[in-house]
Amino acid sequence: MIGVDATSFLVIVAAAALAAVAVTVLGPRVAIPVVVVELLLGILVGPQVA
Repeated sequence: MIGVDATSFLVIVAAAALAAVAVTVLGPRVAIPVVVVELLLGILVGPQVA
């Protein structure tokens, strides 16, 4: 099994939660799929966290 420390896990979970909230808030004005926001946040977090 791959070892993941708690900080990395929490950053990934927070990024997913932020993506959902961002799409919900921007939803009526801008039609952005959640997947696009999650990909952008994943690029920002980068491989150094995982």
